[in-house]
Amino acid sequence: VGTRAAIGDVRIRIAARADSAEGAAALIATMEAEIRRRLGILIYGVDDETLQGNTAALLAGKGLRLGTVETLTGGAIAQRFVGTGSPVFVQGAVLPGADAQRAFLGCPADEFETLCREPARLASALAGTARRRFGVDVALANCGSFQTEAGKPDCTGESHTALARADAPLANAQPLGGEPGMVRERATILAIDLLRRAMLGAA
Repeated sequence: VGTRAAIGDVRIRIAARADSAEGAAALIATMEAEIRRRLGILIYGVDDETLQGNTAALLAGKGLRLGTVETLTGGAIAQRFVGTGSPVFVQGAVLPGADAQRAFLGCPADEFETLCREPARLASALAGTARRRFGVDVALANCGSFQTEAGKPDCTGESHTALARADAPLANAQPLGGEPGMVRERATILAIDLLRRAMLGAA
């Protein structure tokens, strides 16, 4: 068993030696079953399957349509779902600035300032508004609050993801740090995985 780490996930490769192809396949199947037993919900796919592709398939299986709103991730979540070619993805909005976010929410300035001080509430408000405005069953929103130190390229902060749906809404916060591009990539993966887990009833 070998592993290869990438940004946001780990790939596992299983190889076996035996006297026949059937024997090797049986050994691999046994090891795969044990890995699945240990990792469970953490496994999102096999071979060339992708996190977003399998998540889109879960949405399609439930007859649900998806919309996204992004501030921190800059459209990366929407881009991944567009790349699946699945019709479940209906619409996405990228709102990098405060003016665009406030206009999207349609709220007074003082209310928006309060939301900005509480990123978890801002993410939930964006998700709820997207679900209503886009006419979708599920809306995924991501925003973040990050700072950089003078003279250093890395940033630290929290990524906030919210999911608006017909039943109870869902929210998640993850502390992240590192080069800004890497932070956005990790935030994208974490947001999509939150949606995947929700579709599996594990979030």
